[in-house]
Amino acid sequence: MHSPLFSVAQNRDLRLRDPMALEMKKECEKCGRVLLADGEAYICSYECTFCKACTEEMNSVCPNCGGELVRRPRRKR
Repeated sequence: MHSPLFSVAQNRDLRLRDPMALEMKKECEKCGRVLLADGEAYICSYECTFCKACTEEMNSVCPNCGGELVRRPRRKR
């Protein structure tokens, strides 16, 4: 965690060098199905992660936080 004594410019520079990345979870939190990094998966703002089938079954609502589930961005190989 960054010290609150960092200036805005220092924080901006640090983010540009070391951007925060999503944790690419490897399995659906509901059914355990394997999720590939470049495959289709859905996440909420807290990064709860689900497969397409479970997301559809839950009407795109996260069962943990009640937030919207949206398609997770894919990483380049």
